[in-house]
Amino acid sequence: MIDCGLTTACSGRASPAADAERLGAVIEIVRRDLEMSIIRLFSVLALLTSSAYPQEWVMNCIPDSSKSGGALPSDFIQRIEHEVGRSFNTQVPTLMFRNVYSGVQDSLTSLRGKVVLLNIWSSGCSPCIEEMPTLLAVQSELAARGFVLFTLSAEDTAKQKQFFAQRKLIHAGVVGSMRIQDYEYPFQYLINPAGYIIDREGILRDFWLGPKTQDELVEKINRYL
Repeated sequence: MIDCGLTTACSGRASPAADAERLGAVIEIVRRDLEMSIIRLFSVLALLTSSAYPQEWVMNCIPDSSKSGGALPSDFIQRIEHEVGRSFNTQVPTLMFRNVYSGVQDSLTSLRGKVVLLNIWSSGCSPCIEEMPTLLAVQSELAARGFVLFTLSAEDTAKQKQFFAQRKLIHAGVVGSMRIQDYEYPFQYLINPAGYIIDREGILRDFWLGPKTQDELVEKINRYL
């Protein structure tokens, strides 16, 4: 229920200009909520698919709208970043996943004690492919200081192994596979790539959409090492 507010408007003491301002504020709130509901709808629809989601549903944070999924408006990306930002300084979910190389079931809590960069990606996402060597370079640079790169995809283990083997990429961090319907808030948005920084105590500290340079990533991670 929307509060009359508006008390003055309901009592007849507000001016038309004040009423218009309040109405504009209410409309803006409704619009923001509707945008986030659309993103959540994609997550619900994904429950109807198999262990991976159709590539045409993947929305890539890239300026070239000719690429798969097209581009997202910058203000829309900012809305999602703001939404996830509400979870900053709180404990992240357990997040159960399958380790691609060991084949065992694992959880995010097993990485407690390290600063984690969780990167959600897919092999069909152009910016994800371009960013992967950068992520692996950050892993090499910061691993000795208690950092670990954790890449997570809804793609199966065989497809992810093939991706790294074909490109001769050595992933010294953690490579995870998890069904899209098992992703929990704040990890459930179908937008790649997405980055999350989780500190040694399992607290979410940072989040962004789209690829970053090595210097940008190192600067962000260094704050928590």
